[in-house]
Amino acid sequence: MAINDTSLEERRNQIEAGRSMAASESEPVVHRKRTVVPGNASGKASGDSKPFVAKGHDAVLKACQERKAQVSIKTAQGEMMVGTIMARDRYTISVMVNGETDARIIYKSHIVYFQPKNKARTEE
Repeated sequence: MAINDTSLEERRNQIEAGRSMAASESEPVVHRKRTVVPGNASGKASGDSKPFVAKGHDAVLKACQERKAQVSIKTAQGEMMVGTIMARDRYTISVMVNGETDARIIYKSHIVYFQPKNKARTEE
């Protein structure tokens, strides 16, 4: 076997071992200083933080997302777009821009302003 063939086979074995560990419902795996719990797809270590609760402007974004309301967004680069919020997290929003087939992922820190086209009320 050549060196590349050995490395490739080792990598395949690692991938298979990782898949079997992920598929099993066994005890949590400790990796460095993080505990990974099977079935925890949040990417957070278990017990690290409280659940994210939408407040302020994020509550408006949440309401727009739930109602599939049209939103106009102006980015720091000066680009204006109108679309529907498909998903959002702590740092980004995914917007399906009118006339495009793929959603755009926009960092919240790059948004100058946004305005709901349809009135989206927040429930407090």
